Amino acid sequence: MDKLIIQNQVSDKLVNDFLFVLEIYQQMKPELNQALNDSICSENAYQTPNILEFDLFQKVSLPLLEYIPYDMNLDLFHIHLIEYFNGGLQRGHDHKKTEDFSFILYLNDSDDGHSCFLKKNTIKIKPTKGKIIFFQSDIWHWGEHTSGNKKVAVGALKKINNG
Repeated sequence: MDKLIIQNQVSDKLVNDFLFVLEIYQQMKPELNQALNDSICSENAYQTPNILEFDLFQKVSLPLLEYIPYDMNLDLFHIHLIEYFNGGLQRGHDHKKTEDFSFILYLNDSDDGHSCFLKKNTIKIKPTKGKIIFFQSDIWHWGEHTSGNKKVAVGALKKINNG
């Protein structure tokens, strides 16, 4: 199984819906910025809590299910949205203790702030609106510094045991 799966075009509607949700959080709930927590890997950013905790945002997220590339039963249980400001970045980390697969969906284009994945070599991916990257949770990854306003949706998938 490929450790990185890149799809180049998520629908504009889904991307725009996520951008709208991010804007709602930033305007209505600035105090919920998860990036202010030292245990969060986002720096100089606004990061929402898990948007799937609200029925309305679960419905907004449903179209994402059609893009999941894995042929197994998976639960999409977490999505948070992040806007990075000038100098913002994502510190290196993995998700092997919390999920089986992860994804990053770019909500806008950015000339910098590449996502980096450490396999045998470092793989750098330029943020392009609508591009989504699925990867196994044990891959070490980070986001380089951005000059401002890089926006992403980040999510988590777990295998569902049918036994």
